Parts: sequence; C-alpha cells; structure tokens
Amino acid sequence: MVNALSEWLDADVYREGKHYHLECVRGRSKETVKLVGTTNKQGTKIAFKQDEEIFGDTELEYDTLLKRIREMAYLNAGLRITFRDDRVNKKEVFKFEDGIKAFVKHLNEGKETLHKDVIYLGREDTDAMLSCEVAMQYNDGYTENVLVFANRAGDFAVRRNLLRVGGRDFMIVYYGSCISQSSD
Repeated sequence: MVNALSEWLDADVYREGKHYHLECVRGRSKETVKLVGTTNKQGTKIAFKQDEEIFGDTELEYDTLLKRIREMAYLNAGLRITFRDDRVNKKEVFKFEDGIKAFVKHLNEGKETLHKDVIYLGREDTDAMLSCEVAMQYNDGYTENVLVFANRAGDFAVRRNLLRVGGRDFMIVYYGSCISQSSD
C-alpha cells in the first residue's frame, strides 16, 4: 500500500545472505529487483516519500507515525523496527520480546493494576494459517479499554464482542495470519 501512495519508494531486502534492491516511482517499479551482493544482514528497509499528487501538501505527523510503528513492534514479538525521520533528524528503535504482554504493561503504566502479571493466551494454527493472541490486565479504572488488531479483512466488532469480559477490564487482541498466504 505504501508503494501505491508514494512519489518514490526504495526497498532493500537482506535475506539468506543476499542483498536485493528495488526502486519504485508512483507505484511502479523502475526495473526488476536487483541483486546487489552478499550480506550478513537480515531484514527489510523501506524508504519513501508520500505522493503530493494524491495527498496534497499534507505533513506526516512524527508522533502519529511513531505511535503506529511502536504498536507494530509490540504486535510482532521479537521483531526490531527502526523508525528514522530525516525531516526532524530523529531515530527510534523498537523491539519487544514479550510482544502484546509488553504492550498491555505499557498501556497500564501509571495505573494501579489489580494483579501483577498480564494474563496471556496464544494459539497458532498453521494449517488454517491463523494465529490469535489475547493479553489482559485488570486495573482500578472505570473505563474499559479494548483494542483489537487484525491483518485480515473481517468483522472486527464481532471479534471484540466475543472476547469482551465486561467491567473494568483491559484487553489487547491480535488476530492474524501466521504464514504468508497465496493469492488464489
């Protein structure tokens, strides 16, 4: 999606000892993926500029992007995500080994929790290509805070309501595929 909405996008992929590079302009690759050489790195680096023909002169908000990227790091336990914004010369690195359990702790900072440990349930079904994680921690607040994250289309409200436990609860749900899917 980022590629389709960008004036330009550069992608570097470091995988299985090789470095690949792809340059795109307004959603189309300039040429095929290039093998740059060998590397010891692993991961993906994406750099882009939003397309002003689509968005106009919209300024991307650093704090909004930072919050969303931090959430992505929580939702992908153990994955290191580096966010660098050259406009303001800032760089943040996120990596949360405990994933959504750490997210619940983060969101409950400064609140009086009713139990020390975050309650966590997780299940992965590789045949169905699904995974589901639930983490919750009760606090003494009066406001319910239920967050649902999904990377498949569907009815988020149904999932949220099925998992609601009422009252003064705090729950995070992450529901998504655990294996890449084919487009058949």
